[in-house]
Amino acid sequence: MAHIVCSIIIGLIFYNVSRNAQYSIFNYFLAIAFITSAIFLAMAPMLATVPRDIRYMKSEYFNQWYRLSSYLMAMVTAQLPILGPMSVVFASIIFIVTGQPMQLWRLLLLIGITLLTSLVSLSFGLLIGSAFNGLHGLFIGPLGIGIMLLFTNLASTGGDIPLYQKVLMYGSFMRHILEGVLESFFGFDRSDFPCPNCDWVFAFTKPKYILKLLGCGDISYLRAVIVSSGITILFSLLSFLILKRRLNVKYLSRRR
Repeated sequence: MAHIVCSIIIGLIFYNVSRNAQYSIFNYFLAIAFITSAIFLAMAPMLATVPRDIRYMKSEYFNQWYRLSSYLMAMVTAQLPILGPMSVVFASIIFIVTGQPMQLWRLLLLIGITLLTSLVSLSFGLLIGSAFNGLHGLFIGPLGIGIMLLFTNLASTGGDIPLYQKVLMYGSFMRHILEGVLESFFGFDRSDFPCPNCDWVFAFTKPKYILKLLGCGDISYLRAVIVSSGITILFSLLSFLILKRRLNVKYLSRRR
């Protein structure tokens, strides 16, 4: 339900921004709002449930009632039946209401990056929930997303940026997701934005010009998918190692 409400709100805020070149630049802000909402919707349940479940897992894992890998697999797969359909609905509503080109393959690209966004956010929430207790996790998770969001926009002013800023920018998984969303909006030889009230050649009718202006002239959908998939695996492995340490007998004895 939260996915539907958020998609309707975002869609109404950016209503038909793709059908008028005067507002075409707002597709970038649409992409930012899109990925931020998708990340929080997938991450929040993990921040709330994982620290709570750890309390029950301590005795069950100690008694060897089940393996830690089985718990992680069950935790992730239990979320997929919800995140999968809701991600499709979320992306479809925003795609239609904001006036994106009515091309099925372009909608499928957006749905694909939305599903991947949910998986990355799920693994990030699992990582934060595994490392911190409930109260700290609910604070550190959104804080981390806010910091990464700042780094994501370092290239939005256009032009070259220093090497350290590129490292910070591409060290944020949100940057790679943003590039995937922008590519589905502007890329793959999209036709010019219509400009019904313009009698001259309006620069913002050109999708490639907008991407170049935003410092995103060399983005790649495939690269975004590969890097985001790798980050998902990395976060999942780190979550497993952290949980295994927290449930270790020696670690538990030192905490008492």
